[in-house]
Amino acid sequence: WCLNRDLTPVFLGKNSMTKEHRAIFPEGTAYDRGIDLRDKTTTLEAAAIMQHAAVTLGLDNGLLHLAACVPSDIIFGYNIASPAQRRPVRRLPGRILDLTLTPQELNCIHCQTNMKQQNLINFRNCFYGDNRCLDILFENGSARWIAALEELLG
Repeated sequence: WCLNRDLTPVFLGKNSMTKEHRAIFPEGTAYDRGIDLRDKTTTLEAAAIMQHAAVTLGLDNGLLHLAACVPSDIIFGYNIASPAQRRPVRRLPGRILDLTLTPQELNCIHCQTNMKQQNLINFRNCFYGDNRCLDILFENGSARWIAALEELLG
């Protein structure tokens, strides 16, 4: 979609944030069709890249919160936490479009926000073991994400 719109995707992120916390970059993504800067930028470099991007998008992560510190548009995807809990507070120019499921689509959406005994659950793995929130959020060739891009970019 990006290449058809004459946009160059730039891939950012760190594989290892800490010894216990690792990001998993999806397999099957054509990282070579954009600028692959995963594990290659500092925090300030990532902020500068996002400041000049047409839009920054991703699933709830620290880079999206960093993007909220620069004047650019953001598509912020949510799964285990709700927008009410995680949406960045922002006073800069730039729009934030929240991308999430409704409880009618998946009754366990925002499980981390809605479960009372969070200390008993490790949210690194799906409580039900199926990751349906991600499957639905990215279904139909990421149609929700493409619709959000079209809404922000016209």
